[in-house]
Amino acid sequence: MMLEKNLAVESEQLQSLEALAETYEIVAATTMRRIRQSVLVNRAFHIGLNRIFSEVKKAHQKETELFIRQEQGTKKSVLGRKRKGKTILVLFSANTALYGDIIEKTFSRFVKELKSFREPPEVVVIGRLGKTFFEETFPATPFFYFESSDHGVLPDVIKKLAGQLSKHEKVLSFHGIFKNLLIQQAGMTNLSGEVAPLEKDQKDEAISYLFEPSLETIVIFFETEIFASLLEQAFHESHLSRVASRFVLMDKATINIERELVGLTFKKNIVRHRTGNRKLINSLSGFPLWKDSSVQPSHPS
Repeated sequence: MMLEKNLAVESEQLQSLEALAETYEIVAATTMRRIRQSVLVNRAFHIGLNRIFSEVKKAHQKETELFIRQEQGTKKSVLGRKRKGKTILVLFSANTALYGDIIEKTFSRFVKELKSFREPPEVVVIGRLGKTFFEETFPATPFFYFESSDHGVLPDVIKKLAGQLSKHEKVLSFHGIFKNLLIQQAGMTNLSGEVAPLEKDQKDEAISYLFEPSLETIVIFFETEIFASLLEQAFHESHLSRVASRFVLMDKATINIERELVGLTFKKNIVRHRTGNRKLINSLSGFPLWKDSSVQPSHPS
């Protein structure tokens, strides 16, 4: 009897868990449908924007080198504003769990890159889970922490974070990237428009640009407004990969719970049959055996 009650309680708990998983799954699916198209369209736009940022930075670098050769002056910054000239890594994570393995994969990619530096760069962590992971992995390493929402992009956070990051020469962001419904990858995005080195089989094609009102003004615009736009896209990429990963996780959880419920139903039927058989045997054993006294056993003569 106790076993049957335990199975009933376990079944109720699994049904409640299944309802919770289905709710999370519906919310994740709704969010994913709402933001997926815009994120993917903006992804292509921002990839091109980042490429132009690199070209603008490259043009300014050439102009600076030309100025040094002609004027024999002091080399000025590659960009129009003063920068720390140091790399900073930005880790996008989450505040809560139940996002599958995308948070761990992104953190692993981040750790691998961080350990590749001879001199440790500055670090920015976004989200409480990332903060916990970083403190456990690098307990003596200082870092900047930013609180953010798991449900969308907050303009105030982007403005504050962009002000912090734009002081650095090189900004690398680590976040999840949505590939398709089943595949979420840990990605790295260079937000600072760094000039990529040429491959062996590539030629440095000279491209001339006409900058209006001036190259310096264009560079400053890219390192402020365009940089903030690239940073915002990284937030959206991280958000989309998280909700897609949660959708897949909750779908798998629902399937596993349904299997467990089928198994519990089978166990309850077995216990119920055993209990019924035991009661039947007990009821039969309570009746006194009787025998017909008119029937006498025969003995051989």
